[in-house]
Amino acid sequence: METTIYPALVSGYAKTIYIDGTRTFPSIIPVYVDHVKEYAATGLVNGSNYYPAFKGYSLSQLENALSQGRISQDEFQDTIALIS
Repeated sequence: METTIYPALVSGYAKTIYIDGTRTFPSIIPVYVDHVKEYAATGLVNGSNYYPAFKGYSLSQLENALSQGRISQDEFQDTIALIS
């Protein structure tokens, strides 16, 4: 059975992980992890812009998430590898 990925959940997870730091990747539904990283890097959910004006977090926002301990070095590397 295929899991439905909800864009609102992806964007919410991204904000709470990268910006607020109130969640971590291990605390979210595992199937969402790659979708959240893609959204943070590109603004895309399921290949479409959920918020057309949002193109992903800036490199400085991602670096800040790393320096604040919100994401690990591996999570940071996974995310920036998706920036186009």
